[in-house]
Amino acid sequence: MNTYNITYLNWEVFFQTKYPLLVDWIEDYFSNEKIIRDVEREKLKDKWIITYDDTLTTYDCLSENNKEYHEVIVENQVFYVSIRKGQKTINIVSNDYLSYNMNNTIDYFVMRIIRTLIQILVIKDGYTFFHSAFAEINGKGIAVTGDKFAGKSTTLINLLQMFPGIFVSNDKVAIKGNSESRMNVISFPIAAGLRVGTILKKFNGVSLKTNRTDNQEFFSNFNSLSLEEKTTNGEIDKCDIKLYLSVKELSQILNVNFKFESKVDMIINPFYDKKLKHLSINEIKGKQRDQFLNSQILDTICDEYLFLEKELLGTTNNNLKLQNSVPVYRLGYNESLESEFQDFIEGKLLNHGC
Repeated sequence: MNTYNITYLNWEVFFQTKYPLLVDWIEDYFSNEKIIRDVEREKLKDKWIITYDDTLTTYDCLSENNKEYHEVIVENQVFYVSIRKGQKTINIVSNDYLSYNMNNTIDYFVMRIIRTLIQILVIKDGYTFFHSAFAEINGKGIAVTGDKFAGKSTTLINLLQMFPGIFVSNDKVAIKGNSESRMNVISFPIAAGLRVGTILKKFNGVSLKTNRTDNQEFFSNFNSLSLEEKTTNGEIDKCDIKLYLSVKELSQILNVNFKFESKVDMIINPFYDKKLKHLSINEIKGKQRDQFLNSQILDTICDEYLFLEKELLGTTNNNLKLQNSVPVYRLGYNESLESEFQDFIEGKLLNHGC
């Protein structure tokens, strides 16, 4: 099998496979990684290695001699994963041969294992994962955080359409810092899930095409909507069907550059209220601020991959401490108040500093 070095910012893992197409898919999914092919063996010392092996079968993994394998089922596809901490090796076995059936499920699963391992290494280095979209506007970092339907994606798009900016993250960042310096923020390559309402309001007339298999449901439902349904905001805003776009695809649609490292200067917690006549602004301070920030700490590992976290990370005690100099605002607005939103950002962040 060939060996590949996958480096994401300051963290690296190695991946072994005999299928170059699998590596091509992973390289296309990530946006800021460096993949070095045909790595010399001496460079593997004391590094984590992930292997995809189709020489074993599911029967082998179920035998008495292979109880070390964890069974994982993704989209009705069965995978077995073994972790050997002493050797720093993670081995992936599929019940389907990649050489005969090159499908998105296998690609996605292998990529998820690689990404999960990198996230674990990041946590070990003291970062906390935070549920947040993020943009850098005129050199200032703005985190947009909140729960489902809060308007994170819409607010992020507003920022990037209103100001010269750089896209950092759609949904997840890792934050690390101290009381004496601006806090470091890093992003991870996670697909942007944009709901029908967001797409109709922000990308009207834009041709949306993607080859991702997880978008089939979106297009089958979106294309069947009537014109009246597409223009009835009250109903369309409740629709939870999403179109998933890669970081590269989203940055191309928005016509902005992207980066994966920044500093946080402001946090916005938006909420949508179509009845509002003016922008609602409330700065969150003190104990309420700490409680809110900690409520947005993100469980980084999906349920299917929790065994990796338990084996390699153990129990973590996440508690995000953010400098008081970083303001946190709860903002309520709607489409008719976007000019007030723009004035607020200019006044609070860009003109006076933060």
